Amino acid sequence: MAKIEFPAGRQSPKATVFRALATILENDPVISRLVRPNSLRSWKGLPTDSIEFGIAQAPAIRLTPAPGEQSWYSPESQTGSLVVAVEVVTAGWDVSQPENLWYSIERAFYPAGQGETSTIADILQAAGGWSCMVEFMPPAFAPMADAGTGGGFYGMGQIRADYQKVLNT
Repeated sequence: MAKIEFPAGRQSPKATVFRALATILENDPVISRLVRPNSLRSWKGLPTDSIEFGIAQAPAIRLTPAPGEQSWYSPESQTGSLVVAVEVVTAGWDVSQPENLWYSIERAFYPAGQGETSTIADILQAAGGWSCMVEFMPPAFAPMADAGTGGGFYGMGQIRADYQKVLNT
């Protein structure tokens, strides 16, 4: 199926910030070492997006954008929140595995070095991010045992990133 080519100025800031968040995770050295490329999904329109998301892909991460609030900032712009559902799957019965994978996601957005954190903020700002911070919303992460194929843990959490959309450009 062909993708729609949207002209400049008609690309949603929510979509560009969502893609920036996905790219940050994809390029994180720890995440990319732990999770195979086909097991880190963000609904890009690839054939692998439709494959069942479960233990067979573990360890795996899936990002799905969800609606968030938006409000007027000025007569020409609005700010809003992009909420992203983050699903994590790990194989086996060690509950430390999904917790450590979730923590690796947190560290991808807030790496140890201050310079790296500034780089993450720059990426988000270039995409239309407003505060350029990623918030982990409560409950940040809740793993549950999944006795399906081979067994393991499935967890879901949410992150939020603010964006601005300028309406007069």
